[in-house]
Amino acid sequence: AVQADADGRTALHAGVARFRAALAAAGVAALGTEYVVPVVLGDDGRAVAVSRALQAAGYDVRAIRPPTVAPGTSRVRISVHADHPPELLDALAAAVAAAVRN
Repeated sequence: AVQADADGRTALHAGVARFRAALAAAGVAALGTEYVVPVVLGDDGRAVAVSRALQAAGYDVRAIRPPTVAPGTSRVRISVHADHPPELLDALAAAVAAAVRN
C-alpha cells in the first residue's frame, strides 16, 4: 500500500521538488504543490501546440481544455511518479520550457 511505501513517497516528493525547481529556474510557472503539475497556458490552441511538441519529443503530456477547466485557463498537466529518474525530470522540464517559449 502507498502508506507503507516510505521509500516511494520519499522518491515522489524529491522528484516533484526537483521538477518544480527546474521549471521555476527556466521561468515556467506551475500551479499546485503536489505531484500533478499544471502549467497554465491560457489559450486552447497554445495548450494543444505545447502538448503536441512535448508528445513529439516523446513525453505523454496532454492538453487540458474547457469544459474540463475554465475558459482562458487551458493548460498542460504533468504527473510526476516515484519511478521517474532525475535525468528524465530535468529533460522534461527543459522540454516544457522550450515548448512554452515557442
